[in-house]
Amino acid sequence: MKIVQKIKGKRITLRLYEILDKPMPILYYNILLNGKFPVKIGECSAKLGMNDYFYYIGNSGFSIEEPWRGNGYAVEAVQLLKKVFLKNHMHSIIITNDPNNHASMRVCEKLGCTLKEVVDVPVGHELYEQGHKQENIWILEF
Repeated sequence: MKIVQKIKGKRITLRLYEILDKPMPILYYNILLNGKFPVKIGECSAKLGMNDYFYYIGNSGFSIEEPWRGNGYAVEAVQLLKKVFLKNHMHSIIITNDPNNHASMRVCEKLGCTLKEVVDVPVGHELYEQGHKQENIWILEF
């Protein structure tokens, strides 16, 4: 696993704050608004691998705090995460979202993702227990 501690973009910087290694490596980043005093505006993750369980969760997740939504920061964060995936020899990733999460679907569209399918989440899966009965499965190639 190749770790990238910090990735600086035009408007935001991703700073690594946690690494989980099981069942596969997951890198968690704070999304910081660039400036003299960086402000945390969200979080994102890079899951470096795929299995049946993670197919429903995807390789990348993102969350932008309410006051900062609608400014394209999630799109920029995933674009910056491409460096992490490429360093780990991944040239495509899966991003998933609930079919009712229009903001997340819009992020996938802006990234140029392709909607592969809408799947039923298996009973007993963590997402199912959280109330997610279906997930959109998007593919992002780079």
